Amino acid sequence: MVGALALAARAGFTVTEDAVVLHFRPLPPRRIARGRITRVRVTEADATTYGGVGLRIGRRRRALVLTPGPGVEITDDAGRTTFVRSDRPCDAVRALGGGRPAVTARGE
Repeated sequence: MVGALALAARAGFTVTEDAVVLHFRPLPPRRIARGRITRVRVTEADATTYGGVGLRIGRRRRALVLTPGPGVEITDDAGRTTFVRSDRPCDAVRALGGGRPAVTARGE
């Protein structure tokens, strides 16, 4: 069962006009309102960065990591950080900076 779940898992995010929508399939999406985002940065992560692979939830930190590599770390106004692995993290940072209204990134 765990093996099948690992094969079906996909992580990614969509940047819309009003939110960042985090996808970690097969779980339901999670939204972060753009007005609550205080910081966005490109960073690298692997299993050791957040204590494993998959959906990692800890105090004030959440990560969607299936493979090592670059991604986007988003910090909200409550100080919580969320990392999402992506092959094109710079596009998301640009979109959140005001350029384009919507970007979809699929990491794994």
